[in-house]
Amino acid sequence: MDKTALDRIDYKIKHMFKTTTLLRPILVVFAALSLLFTSCKDDDEPASGAEISFTTDAMTIGEGDGMIDVEIELNKPAPRNFTLTYDVGGTAIEGTTETADFDIQGAFGRVDIDKGETSASIQLAVKQDDTNEGDEVITITLDDVNENGIKIGSEDEITITITDDDDDAPLATVSFVETELTAIESDGLIEIEVTLAEAADTDVTVAYELSGTAQDAETETDETPPSDYIIVSEYGTITIPAGQTSAMIEVGLYSDDQLEDPETLEITLIEDGQVQVGTNDKATLTIAQEDGMWIFMSWPGTEEGTLADMDMFVRIGETSETPSWDGILTASAYRDFDYNYEFVFLPRTFSGDLFDLGYDDTTFGLTYTYYDGTLDPLEFEVAFIEFIDGDFEPLGEEEVFIQTYTAEHKNKWTNTAVPSIIAQTIRLSNGEFSDISPITKEASSSRVNFSNRHNKIIRSGSFRKVRPETFKVSKLFPRLY
Repeated sequence: MDKTALDRIDYKIKHMFKTTTLLRPILVVFAALSLLFTSCKDDDEPASGAEISFTTDAMTIGEGDGMIDVEIELNKPAPRNFTLTYDVGGTAIEGTTETADFDIQGAFGRVDIDKGETSASIQLAVKQDDTNEGDEVITITLDDVNENGIKIGSEDEITITITDDDDDAPLATVSFVETELTAIESDGLIEIEVTLAEAADTDVTVAYELSGTAQDAETETDETPPSDYIIVSEYGTITIPAGQTSAMIEVGLYSDDQLEDPETLEITLIEDGQVQVGTNDKATLTIAQEDGMWIFMSWPGTEEGTLADMDMFVRIGETSETPSWDGILTASAYRDFDYNYEFVFLPRTFSGDLFDLGYDDTTFGLTYTYYDGTLDPLEFEVAFIEFIDGDFEPLGEEEVFIQTYTAEHKNKWTNTAVPSIIAQTIRLSNGEFSDISPITKEASSSRVNFSNRHNKIIRSGSFRKVRPETFKVSKLFPRLY
């Protein structure tokens, strides 16, 4: 300590404390020691107001730039060794996998800064690829902490844009080979071809969306009609393998017990950053009604207070020779006196490449139940009408059977389960219907055992009624309307 400093201390003591000459030397010693400790304070204490931040809030780099340093700066020298932590986000993928876009060198999420330094960096290795993927973004955010007196400055986040150097390469162009296709329900598996203008070195995946009037099995609920089709291949996307120029969207059509107007499935290719869609961007598959037998039961309508409600059930035999009358295949059971008819549809095809029910040669058993009403006697009529190539057979060529029930045959089958009474049979062999028997009846009752539906049926109406007006059968039976 120099003499000038001691002189200042002695002066302050004289004038501030007005001490005696005897005490003054002692106080001078204490004051000198205090000044010594103050001037020799710990150099490791943080500098007041030290902040750390990125040198910029945005950077743009290219895939081919290789190693990149993201600079960090302190406004004062680091007072001691410390560790700065950070978070990484954005659309770009970090790591060492094949799909990664960049790799952080050294310890991930931390930077070690030595005492006295005023800058540091986070080093990135940007990866080069041949994928046309568009620009991608990396965000790095400094953790908001106050470690060892170092505060995070205002530039606490940086956004790094990696520009895709494959932008000039032509996008893969995909399209449908055919835009209008037609099938019938019994066709089973349908393949819809998607083509690529040129084969690619890597797999090309394109998304698609479904629409149209046909019901998709994926979205079927209790509130929707029964399914008309199911996507057998990958749902929602199609992949054309590397080196190839086409792939198929596989659609499985359901054979069912519904008689329906033609329905449509529309498939639309979706363009994204990796593919572009050609002019044939949408394919429409029209699903026509398959051939089969329409069985229509009718009886007199309400008249002068007389009412009747009938139901129709169809069972299936394992073979034509020895029918065992397995569970209920389908039914028409509309509980309402407002309608004086019930009907079912039996498709000609119960087997195929996609869905095989094993019913190429079988016998169907029909039950006609007088469920409720006051008509006695009740005369009813059952007509068997072929549906071929999208239309009913000419009026007058159908086979019609008439039978009469009395009050003795009336029963509510929902209240009592008893063995089925098969009233009539029809045979299906090699896609042809034949051998329709007369309608028989018991002395009393017309009950049916309401057992589980047949476990092999693909899709049925599940007792959901489609009234005949839907397909204009009133033209066939004008007397009913």
